[in-house]
Amino acid sequence: ERVCFNIVCYDKYPRFFSHKGLLPATRANKRKALRFLKDQRRRQFNSAAVYEALEKVLIQKVVPDDIVLVSGGAFSKGRYSEREPAVRAVTALNAARGARIHAVGLFRAPRTDISQVVPVGPPVEFLRSLARRNDGAFAYRWITTGTRKK
Repeated sequence: ERVCFNIVCYDKYPRFFSHKGLLPATRANKRKALRFLKDQRRRQFNSAAVYEALEKVLIQKVVPDDIVLVSGGAFSKGRYSEREPAVRAVTALNAARGARIHAVGLFRAPRTDISQVVPVGPPVEFLRSLARRNDGAFAYRWITTGTRKK
């Protein structure tokens, strides 16, 4: 079986790793995808139109088996202004398509000692619920904003 993928990151607007749709999961494409994700760490993940970003993927002719959504979990723009209706709408749209939607939360931490810190709150629950209801997995990563000790 041939594996293909694409990545959607969003803040105010969705950013696609590939605007051509799904790409084969070759070593070269995986390296490019990692560079793309590293570049996203520099961006602000403040607000987003989650439904619109996922809708753009789910209405394509060929829908991927897996969608990885990278987000800070904030939610304030787009067709749905509240998290729960957006999760329900994405899940309904995806029902006939059957994609697994995974969510990777990128959260800011004001310090570098984050080994024992676990994110909580509405943004986390939103991403966790979106993934769970669409047969996906949820993971998180911290983006530290504090100064490093020398």
